This record gives sequence, structure tokens and C-alpha cells, in this order.
Amino acid sequence: MGIIDRAKRILKSQINAKLDDLHYRGGPDDPLSEDGATMDDEAWFYAAKARQAGHDRQQSENHQRRDAGTTADLGRAYANLDCPSGSDLKTVRAAWKRLMKKYHPDKFANEPKKRESATKLTALLNESYQKLEAHLKARGDKG
Repeated sequence: MGIIDRAKRILKSQINAKLDDLHYRGGPDDPLSEDGATMDDEAWFYAAKARQAGHDRQQSENHQRRDAGTTADLGRAYANLDCPSGSDLKTVRAAWKRLMKKYHPDKFANEPKKRESATKLTALLNESYQKLEAHLKARGDKG
């Protein structure tokens, strides 16, 4: 898989995550969106009250899910490193090293566009590795 294909997959994953976040927050059909639509005071009051209740419920759910380790983020991190979900630290480190060797920006010194893409990709790989490393070490995996 080439660097461009890999970058496309990662970008697609990030776009889907943003779309999921937008859908979860209500999206453009939300009556309290900043689209300039006007509401009378009473409707605004009840909509704000409903939104606050939803926000409180969401905060409670987020608090309960915090210990789950943001499973979607971990899943994306595993996918970014091309290793199976739930892999141990040794496997994650090997995948990270393999991809860093393959896409290191210094390998594309004479091609500015590829070098820029490789820089962004390696930053994402490093972020994913650090996230998984912290998660696995917290679980007790010494690697």
C-alpha cells in the first residue's frame, strides 16, 4: 500500500469520526443551531431546557464511558498502525516501527509533496502509538 492510499484511509477514518460527532450533537437540524433561525422566547426556553437535560445525560454517559478508554479512539489507533485490535504492546511497537521505516519523511527528501504527506502521516502514527502505549501500560502490559 502506497503512502497516498494510506493517507486516504486515515483521512477517511478521521472524516467519519467527525461526522459521527456531528450526528451525535444534533447536526444541522438541531433547533438551537447557529443558522440564524429565530424562535420565540418560550420555544427558546423549552429548547434550551431540553438541550441542558440532554447535555446532562450525555455528560453522565461520557463519565461512565471514560473507563472504557474511548474505545473508538483506541480502535482508530490500532487501525492507523495496521495491527489487530487488542494487540499487545510488543505487536503494536513492531507495527509502529515497520510503518515508521516505510513512511519516514527523510525517505522522501527530494519530493516535497510526498515529504509533507509523510510528515503528517508519521505524526499520526506517533500519536496513535503513544495513545496505545499509554493504554496498554495502564493495563499492565510491559511490552
